[in-house]
Amino acid sequence: MRLDENNYEIWRDMGLPIPDDLAHKIDVGRINCPIMVVNSYDDQNGPTVEASEDMAQIMRAAGNKHLLTRLYYHVILLWGGQTKPHSDAQEDSWKKILAFLKQNLYSSPALNAKM
Repeated sequence: MRLDENNYEIWRDMGLPIPDDLAHKIDVGRINCPIMVVNSYDDQNGPTVEASEDMAQIMRAAGNKHLLTRLYYHVILLWGGQTKPHSDAQEDSWKKILAFLKQNLYSSPALNAKM
Protein backbone atom coordinates (compact mmCIF):
# COMPACT_ATOMS: atom_id res chain seq x y z
CA MET A 1 0.00 0.00 0.00
CA ARG A 2 1.16 3.53 -0.66
CA LEU A 3 -0.13 6.99 0.23
CA ASP A 4 -0.95 9.92 -2.04
CA GLU A 5 -0.09 13.57 -1.40
CA ASN A 6 -3.10 13.87 0.95
CA ASN A 7 -2.06 10.77 2.90
CA TYR A 8 -4.93 8.72 1.42
CA GLU A 9 -4.32 5.00 1.00
CA ILE A 10 -3.82 3.71 -2.54
CA TRP A 11 -4.52 0.00 -2.94
CA ARG A 12 -4.48 -0.39 -6.74
CA ASP A 13 -0.98 -1.93 -6.78
CA MET A 14 -1.68 -4.45 -4.01
CA GLY A 15 -3.20 -7.17 -6.21
CA LEU A 16 -1.57 -9.31 -8.83
CA PRO A 17 -1.00 -7.68 -12.22
CA ILE A 18 -3.36 -8.46 -15.08
CA PRO A 19 -1.82 -11.55 -16.70
CA ASP A 20 -0.69 -11.49 -20.33
CA ASP A 21 -1.13 -15.24 -20.82
CA LEU A 22 -4.68 -16.07 -21.99
CA ALA A 23 -4.46 -19.37 -20.08
CA HIS A 24 -4.54 -17.34 -16.86
CA LYS A 25 -7.58 -15.23 -17.77
CA ILE A 26 -11.30 -15.81 -17.65
CA ASP A 27 -12.46 -16.40 -21.21
CA VAL A 28 -14.80 -13.42 -21.46
CA GLY A 29 -14.78 -14.03 -25.22
CA ARG A 30 -17.36 -16.76 -24.56
CA ILE A 31 -19.86 -14.26 -23.16
CA ASN A 32 -22.85 -14.16 -25.49
CA CYS A 33 -25.12 -11.66 -23.76
CA PRO A 34 -24.83 -7.89 -23.27
CA ILE A 35 -22.78 -6.74 -20.29
CA MET A 36 -21.99 -3.32 -18.85
CA VAL A 37 -18.84 -2.26 -17.02
CA VAL A 38 -18.70 1.03 -15.08
CA ASN A 39 -15.19 2.33 -14.35
CA SER A 40 -13.50 5.32 -12.79
CA TYR A 41 -10.43 6.82 -14.43
CA ASP A 42 -9.30 7.72 -10.91
CA ASP A 43 -9.87 4.36 -9.20
CA GLN A 44 -7.18 3.91 -6.56
CA ASN A 45 -8.50 0.53 -5.35
CA GLY A 46 -7.72 -1.52 -8.44
CA PRO A 47 -6.69 -1.36 -12.12
CA THR A 48 -10.30 -1.14 -13.29
CA VAL A 49 -9.66 0.76 -16.52
CA GLU A 50 -6.87 -1.63 -17.50
CA ALA A 51 -9.04 -4.66 -16.68
CA SER A 52 -11.90 -3.22 -18.75
CA GLU A 53 -9.55 -2.62 -21.70
CA ASP A 54 -8.28 -6.19 -21.37
CA MET A 55 -11.85 -7.49 -21.37
CA ALA A 56 -12.64 -5.47 -24.50
CA GLN A 57 -9.58 -6.87 -26.31
CA ILE A 58 -10.56 -10.46 -25.52
CA MET A 59 -14.16 -9.86 -26.58
CA ARG A 60 -13.01 -8.07 -29.77
CA ALA A 61 -10.79 -11.05 -30.69
CA ALA A 62 -13.78 -13.37 -30.16
CA GLY A 63 -15.97 -11.17 -32.36
CA ASN A 64 -18.38 -10.14 -29.63
CA LYS A 65 -17.13 -6.73 -28.47
CA HIS A 66 -20.50 -5.34 -29.58
CA LEU A 67 -21.97 -6.98 -26.46
CA LEU A 68 -19.77 -4.88 -24.14
CA THR A 69 -20.88 -1.44 -22.96
CA ARG A 70 -18.28 0.50 -20.99
CA LEU A 71 -18.91 3.67 -19.01
CA TYR A 72 -16.00 5.75 -17.73
CA TYR A 73 -16.14 8.54 -15.18
CA HIS A 74 -13.41 10.58 -13.58
CA VAL A 75 -14.74 9.78 -10.13
CA ILE A 76 -17.23 7.11 -9.08
CA LEU A 77 -16.44 6.58 -5.42
CA LEU A 78 -14.58 8.80 -3.00
CA TRP A 79 -14.56 7.98 0.67
CA GLY A 80 -14.61 11.42 2.19
CA GLY A 81 -13.89 12.98 -1.20
CA GLN A 82 -15.61 15.59 -3.35
CA THR A 83 -19.38 15.36 -3.31
CA LYS A 84 -20.15 17.06 -6.65
CA PRO A 85 -18.09 14.83 -9.04
CA HIS A 86 -19.18 11.74 -7.12
CA SER A 87 -22.86 12.72 -7.40
CA ASP A 88 -22.52 13.60 -11.09
CA ALA A 89 -21.03 10.19 -11.89
CA GLN A 90 -23.70 8.39 -9.87
CA GLU A 91 -26.58 10.23 -11.55
CA ASP A 92 -25.23 9.84 -15.08
CA SER A 93 -24.28 6.18 -14.69
CA TRP A 94 -27.61 5.30 -13.05
CA LYS A 95 -29.54 6.65 -16.07
CA LYS A 96 -27.31 4.68 -18.44
CA ILE A 97 -27.54 1.51 -16.34
CA LEU A 98 -31.34 1.70 -16.35
CA ALA A 99 -31.40 2.30 -20.13
CA PHE A 100 -29.03 -0.66 -20.65
CA LEU A 101 -31.22 -2.93 -18.53
CA LYS A 102 -34.41 -1.77 -20.24
CA GLN A 103 -32.92 -2.38 -23.69
CA ASN A 104 -31.41 -5.75 -22.86
CA LEU A 105 -34.00 -7.20 -20.51
CA TYR A 106 -37.27 -5.90 -21.89
CA SER A 107 -36.86 -5.15 -25.58
CA SER A 108 -34.50 -7.89 -26.75
CA PRO A 109 -35.32 -11.48 -27.62
CA ALA A 110 -34.68 -13.93 -24.82
CA LEU A 111 -30.96 -13.98 -24.08
CA ASN A 112 -29.34 -16.75 -22.13
CA ALA A 113 -25.97 -16.32 -20.47
CA LYS A 114 -23.85 -19.40 -21.07
CA MET A 115 -20.40 -19.58 -19.53
